[in-house]
Amino acid sequence: MSFCWAIRTLLLSVLALLLIGACSNSSPSTTSSSAPIASVVAESKANPTATTTASDPRPTAVDGEIYTIDISSQEDPPSEPDDLVAFSDLVISGVVAEFLEPQWTTANGKRPGNVLDRAARPGTILTPVIIALDHAPYMDVSAIYDGEQHIVLFIEGGTRDGITVTHNGEFFQYQTGDRVLIGLTSIDNDVAIAAYGNNLDGLVPDGHATAWLPTARYVLRSGLAKNGPLILHEDEFFTQLEAAIAERKTSP
Repeated sequence: MSFCWAIRTLLLSVLALLLIGACSNSSPSTTSSSAPIASVVAESKANPTATTTASDPRPTAVDGEIYTIDISSQEDPPSEPDDLVAFSDLVISGVVAEFLEPQWTTANGKRPGNVLDRAARPGTILTPVIIALDHAPYMDVSAIYDGEQHIVLFIEGGTRDGITVTHNGEFFQYQTGDRVLIGLTSIDNDVAIAAYGNNLDGLVPDGHATAWLPTARYVLRSGLAKNGPLILHEDEFFTQLEAAIAERKTSP
């Protein structure tokens, strides 16, 4: 089984911030081509393309400017169906029904005063997305799924309080009306807390018991299952998925 690229990508935000923190205490150096890139872009009439990178990680925010914090990485191979199963607590399919208001991950839910100081890891923006299930879960080893037919998942990115956060991770990309199959993990596990802090329970929308983070995502369209450059016929995809689920059920 290949390494779980989806879980590794989930931690890219954390790794990017740690990279910047290290660079802030030493002279700038050349990083490997696989290292995440974190930059802050100030968009204003006076300076529309000002960019701050690891060599200058603590810019001063200017009132009235709109800032974009971009967290991106070199493209990694997409998760195969067996990776999706191995590193997920819940596997569901459904339709992307609605995007809710983006939220800060800070303890008070407000824009942090040091939002541009990426070395301090002040918080990020997550957008809740509602998925309307069209099938019973293909796998549930979560112990917390309660049969809810509208699942909430958090994706990193969104705009709030003049700050836009963007992320190029494939499993953070959704469009209303898409039919998707998603591997999900609990917001209470160590990976989620390391990436986003322990305030995610407070971001769960009213009327929902919990929310989830995606580990992998396939778009199901025109008889194909697409995950970035990985494209499988739906029949082949579901055959591989069911085999992986059966293997996990029999594994010790």
